[in-house]
Amino acid sequence: MAKRPTKSKAAASATAAPAAASTDAATGDAGTVSAEAAPAKGDGPFVSVRSRRPQGRRRAGITFGSSPVEVDLSQLSPLQVDALATDPDLVVDPPIA
Repeated sequence: MAKRPTKSKAAASATAAPAAASTDAATGDAGTVSAEAAPAKGDGPFVSVRSRRPQGRRRAGITFGSSPVEVDLSQLSPLQVDALATDPDLVVDPPIA
C-alpha cells in the first residue's frame, strides 16, 4: 500500500494560524480569546456578560459561557461594544446604552 504524503507539524500549524487570527468585521470577532484568557483590566466601565445558549457564545473576540464574565468596555472597539449590546444570545448587565 502506498503512503499518502502528510504535512509536517510546522506546515500544519502555519496553515491553521491565519484562520485563528482573522477578524470578522461584521461582529468584531478577532482571534480565539476565551473569557478565562481575557481578564478584566483597565479603568472600565465594566459589564457582566453571559450566554443564554447552553453551548456558549463567541462575540467581540471573547467566548462566553453560562457563568458571567466581567468585560472592560474601554478595552473594546466601538464595533465590539455594539456587537455585545445587540446580540440577543447574550445577557449584558448592566445593559449597554
